[in-house]
Amino acid sequence: MVIAMELTAKELAYLELYKGLDEGIKVLHPEAPEGYEWIYTMQYNYETINTFLTFIATKDIRLLKKVRIKNLDNILDMIITLSDVACRYAFENPLYYQNLYRYENRKNLENYELDGLTLSFKSTSKSESEASVFDYPNTKGLKFRAFGFIPYIDVDKIVKTNLFSDEKEILFPPFVGAFLSSETERDYRGEYPVVQLFDSFDDGDQYSTEAYKTAFNTVKDSFIEELKECKEKSEVSSELSTYCQLLFSYLYNTTRVNYKKYADMYNLQNGEDLKK
Repeated sequence: MVIAMELTAKELAYLELYKGLDEGIKVLHPEAPEGYEWIYTMQYNYETINTFLTFIATKDIRLLKKVRIKNLDNILDMIITLSDVACRYAFENPLYYQNLYRYENRKNLENYELDGLTLSFKSTSKSESEASVFDYPNTKGLKFRAFGFIPYIDVDKIVKTNLFSDEKEILFPPFVGAFLSSETERDYRGEYPVVQLFDSFDDGDQYSTEAYKTAFNTVKDSFIEELKECKEKSEVSSELSTYCQLLFSYLYNTTRVNYKKYADMYNLQNGEDLKK
């Protein structure tokens, strides 16, 4: 039984904007001229958000000119807010799906092997056939399995979109434990490597977020300026790399502390301890 979850106007707006819908933009930008909401919407959609997240994590120069950030505070608040929504949703509706499907860009596969984390929001589907819509030449089909508490949003239970509305989408936030295992499963579409979604928390996830927030506030304006200059020069400077690392640390620590809080509550409620 799915427990309904009410969202604030801002939370719903962020989720709608992530899915490419214009309706939520007036909540964040009431000054947006009528008929031009789509211009504001572009900086909040899934492609823009995930490109930004992947860039600050990897500093990949191939992504540099694709990073389109105007309202940095709103973007970071959106990432943190949707990650919290995912925690609350998962706490009320534990994820029991053992087979979720995603066609991943092959360039991202090493992130599962090296870091064991989702570096951006990851959209998966409960339906193999629906997921195959994204079977592009540069992608690899993956099967996801979740163990224990994993934050997620069953998008179609909250937002009725006009974009792949029958996708049966399960959305995972960034910085969730995700490991590309040696296990594979074969079916009529081919062979799927299995990604195990499983989280544990070390001492670093228990630190206060205030230091990271302070560090972020000192560099956020410099980040925007340096990003602009680096785009003009087609290079990722050492200064921009430092700013990216600070932004990454701020988002990573803020979300991971929250994940641990909900995981502890979940484990207490279910008599589990993932640290053992």
